[in-house]
Amino acid sequence: MLEPKVDFDVLNDDGLDPVIINDRELNGEINKASTQGAKFSLLLAMLEQNHLHRPVLQEVPEPELNIADAAFLHHYRSSTLKADVESWAYINSTSQMINSGHIQDAHLWLAMHPEPLSQHNDPLHLSEEILANCSYPTQNRLQQNKEKILKVDETGLYNILQEMEVTAA
Repeated sequence: MLEPKVDFDVLNDDGLDPVIINDRELNGEINKASTQGAKFSLLLAMLEQNHLHRPVLQEVPEPELNIADAAFLHHYRSSTLKADVESWAYINSTSQMINSGHIQDAHLWLAMHPEPLSQHNDPLHLSEEILANCSYPTQNRLQQNKEKILKVDETGLYNILQEMEVTAA
């Protein structure tokens, strides 16, 4: 069977699509009757059993979202990765609001001025205070890890290739 042809561009005086007004499922009648047992049963029985005769709505394609455009969707700033001088002033204002009992103001303030995620933008940074509180074997292991850091010579590969050309010639 063929699907009924529905003109989606035709709207009635209220600005509503006539297909939505006449279809009990799309206009919300069935949803409203779900708390009324007899009416709900009647409306379900009145629905068209053949789904090919039911109205078909066209899907509106969603525009593709670029990652570069995603920044414009948010009205508030994102959290910075490390704390700077301005961040400490904002943190001080937040703590004063909380201490004075203005919790809702502090929530709004934090939405507009998010706190930084860390003091340092270095995932391997551990302060001296933290290192001092670690156990002795942990301190030794962390000290050995610092000593094992290799110095990379970017020109080393070029020197090896030059030596290979000399021996090949």
